[in-house]
Amino acid sequence: MALSPGQVVLDRYVIEALLGEGGMGQVFRARHSRLGFPVAVKVLALSDDPAHASRFEREAMMMARVQHPNVVNIMDFGVLPDGRPCIAMEFVQGEPLDRKLRLQGALRAEQAARFLRGVLAGLSAMHGASVLHRDLKPGNVVVTPGPPEVAKLIDFGIAIPTEGRSQRITRTGDVIGTPAYMAPEQLLCYPMDARTDLYAAGLLGYLMVTGRLPFPSEDMTGVMRRLADPAPTPKAPEGLPPLPRGLAELLLKLLNPVPDGRYGSAAEALAALEAVDWNEEPDDELSAPTVEGALEVSGVMPGRGAPPVADSEPPMRYLVAARLPPSRLASRVDREFLAKTLAGSGRAYVLGNQFWFAVQNLGVSAGQARAEAQRIASALGGRYGATASISFQLVGANFGLTSGALSGATPLPAPLSEMIGKLGG
Repeated sequence: MALSPGQVVLDRYVIEALLGEGGMGQVFRARHSRLGFPVAVKVLALSDDPAHASRFEREAMMMARVQHPNVVNIMDFGVLPDGRPCIAMEFVQGEPLDRKLRLQGALRAEQAARFLRGVLAGLSAMHGASVLHRDLKPGNVVVTPGPPEVAKLIDFGIAIPTEGRSQRITRTGDVIGTPAYMAPEQLLCYPMDARTDLYAAGLLGYLMVTGRLPFPSEDMTGVMRRLADPAPTPKAPEGLPPLPRGLAELLLKLLNPVPDGRYGSAAEALAALEAVDWNEEPDDELSAPTVEGALEVSGVMPGRGAPPVADSEPPMRYLVAARLPPSRLASRVDREFLAKTLAGSGRAYVLGNQFWFAVQNLGVSAGQARAEAQRIASALGGRYGATASISFQLVGANFGLTSGALSGATPLPAPLSEMIGKLGG
């Protein structure tokens, strides 16, 4: 049921116009009925998946923890008469950073640094409130008109609390976020902390000053290159002044593939940005320093073939399962995408009208199986975002499916049955 102009929600906000919509719901411009100030009202789409409502409520709780000029502020949370939860938040007048970059291309270093300063300040406030964003990207940064222009962080849809977990969160097999802006440890489902958001901030900064990402690609190959290759030295495109050495060094440190090689906190990175000497000469030979404790990425890079399985290491297979909107599985375009995503490494099946899963054909090393599962799950997450629930796990080389199990005549294998159950089946 669509909201209409003049309708009152949460007893105090009058709907004025639809601002945008997506897979998770709609965002409306509204106004406080008595005080008159503008607000944005985000309404979750109706869904029979309780996980969507739970995630939406968690977003409200995460937003309520943070009050900062560089973070959009929440004002209210409630449920509409038809059962849809909604959030009333600060109305931000401005344009998303991704649109600004599409129109302008690369920004002058001073302007990019001002926006990066706002991003880091917002992250510092979030991390200080024990909140990890996990989905920092140009579309989740809004630039308000100036002077001066101000960058604000929005969309806490997949943010998570960090307290009570030693400031680290491990979600093995749980893939969520936007692959093009994920840190290496996030792509690999390794433990994450504040430095994971800092990597994404480095990608934003790099994009703003160069007009491109350090590893641009339309497929997962470019995304996965960041696991093994150092970021190239950022350089301003022709027509713009060169970048100060200190700014380039800061971006390379943020983009270190190993968390220990980055700044320890957003506040530390912000201090380094404030200390940049804008009169310093650029250095085209800069590179990120190497640090010990590199992430284990054997078998991760696409196209390098499966590493041999050692005699002491039992062969493994991956099992990826996803719950997708029924319309996706009925779409020819999406069926072709799902088939291409397997890239010849496995076979796919559909259960009912919304569960898709894939199994690797042959037993390979655990590293290769895990990497292939991660690649597939990340591709699904990048295409379907919050409209999909995705998980994966490794299974033994003897894992198999019978026609009876696929037809429902006999029970599904335990690992698959458990995964489907967790996805809401």
